[in-house]
Amino acid sequence: MRNISCSNIYEVVDVVNHNTRSLVRIVQRTNGRIGKLEKRSRSHVWLGIIFGAVVELCFMEQNQKIAALDERISALNEEIKELRYKEGD
Repeated sequence: MRNISCSNIYEVVDVVNHNTRSLVRIVQRTNGRIGKLEKRSRSHVWLGIIFGAVVELCFMEQNQKIAALDERISALNEEIKELRYKEGD
């Protein structure tokens, strides 16, 4: 999977498409391996995978919130610099 900071919608789409294809391949391979397990073991494995996906989605949401806060902090720092410059005049 690829993870980069994207400033262009085309880059975002490319990364999402790449990650989706990677995820599909991972699920196909995992499904083949799980198919060989007993029925009870298969359900436990899928529950683990679903739990892992939910946890990863929570981390992604948290990272988005952190990125938004970083942007706000940067904007506030720029505003502080401008105010200090004006105060010096």
